[in-house]
Amino acid sequence: MVMKKGEFEAPYDEPMYIAQNPQDNQEFATYTTKGQAYRSKDGAESWDQILENGKVN
Repeated sequence: MVMKKGEFEAPYDEPMYIAQNPQDNQEFATYTTKGQAYRSKDGAESWDQILENGKVN
């Protein structure tokens, strides 16, 4: 089976990218397969949503 771009949708919203701030080892950001982004400023203990469906909150 060959899938074309945009034909597959993951059943879950999963992390695609995660990054750590090189100047602050307690700050992380993650971007998900469904266009959400989150930021943590406390070493990943809690997260604030900064993008929802690809749009800034």
